[in-house]
Amino acid sequence: MAGQAGRRKGSTSKERDTTKEVSETWQCDVCKKEFKDENSKMLECERCEKYHCAKCMKINEDVYDLLTQRKDFHWYCGGCEPKVLQSIQLEKEIERKLAEFTTKVDYKLKTLEGNVHKKLGELEEKFNERLKEQHRVMDDTLLKVKEDMISRIKEVQGQAENQRRQIVEVKEKVVTKEELDKAFVQQTERLTENNKPESFADIVKQQLEEQMGHYNESLQHVQTSIEETRVKSLEERDKENRVRNVIIYRAPESQETRFDERQKADRDFCKKLITEGLDLEFRDDDIQKTIRLGKKDEDTSIRRPLLVEFRSRMQKNEIMESLNKLKNAEAVYKQLSIAHDMTQRERDQCRTLVEEAKQKEAQETGNYIYRVRGQPGAWRMIKIKTGQN
Repeated sequence: MAGQAGRRKGSTSKERDTTKEVSETWQCDVCKKEFKDENSKMLECERCEKYHCAKCMKINEDVYDLLTQRKDFHWYCGGCEPKVLQSIQLEKEIERKLAEFTTKVDYKLKTLEGNVHKKLGELEEKFNERLKEQHRVMDDTLLKVKEDMISRIKEVQGQAENQRRQIVEVKEKVVTKEELDKAFVQQTERLTENNKPESFADIVKQQLEEQMGHYNESLQHVQTSIEETRVKSLEERDKENRVRNVIIYRAPESQETRFDERQKADRDFCKKLITEGLDLEFRDDDIQKTIRLGKKDEDTSIRRPLLVEFRSRMQKNEIMESLNKLKNAEAVYKQLSIAHDMTQRERDQCRTLVEEAKQKEAQETGNYIYRVRGQPGAWRMIKIKTGQN
């Protein structure tokens, strides 16, 4: 009946207050007939909310009672049923695709998680390998420095011992009273034999001149040896002061008026050069100081060489060994020239070898060029085939 249909899910409220008289009309959407009796058998479509009489729907009384009494039964008119079924199918398809999508996302997340763990493992392994290599290089470097220091100490001790011996020899050659008496007797005998008498003063003078000549010669040798040792010691000290330095040519120079701002710009450029141009790690304390060499020119296009002192010799060597990476770097880094900070003697040696290399290359008739390679103080000239016909 209409009252029962009005209580079905999806219908508009048709509940009535039995204590009051209510006059309401239901129109069948099919036959267009109006029903006013509360006991009229009417069904309301849960989608379009339109009423349909049981007669038009060809629904018998048992089915009608079942539909109106069961809340889990839903009824749709002929026009809405296909749309409802289509919505149900669409909802099922959405649920299916959502389940597939969720499964794929879960799979990709697990795969990504696995790849991340794998990559982290590889990075950790590479980091440990690099750390071990750096420790090995550091140990080798420290061992080499220790051996060099021991060798230099032994060399200086040997030179000192030689000087001590030379001084002893000089002292031994100083004329004593016994030697003068002996020389006098020998000279007297020679004069007697040659019948050429000389005064005692002449004999003593001649002997003294001979002994002083030997003494002066030995003293000159000692002084020369001492001077050579002093020069060599100063050279070694100068080399040790420069061993952590490099000189960068054609590095951009800041035009700031304040010195601290220009120095900060140089440090920032060096940091980018190391991390971007050379693809190396960098810490804020890796660079001890930066100095522009020479007087600042009014012409801003002139860039003074930049001296950079690093924290350790190992770090400086790592940078020098990575210079080939500049070939593939940005233009601002590719144009740079980076060299060791050499002593005057090392620069003279390098300049001499470069001139010799140029001369050999000018005389070369084959397809070869000559270049100077190696570390300061251990330069060598190498012959390279050019491959040109």
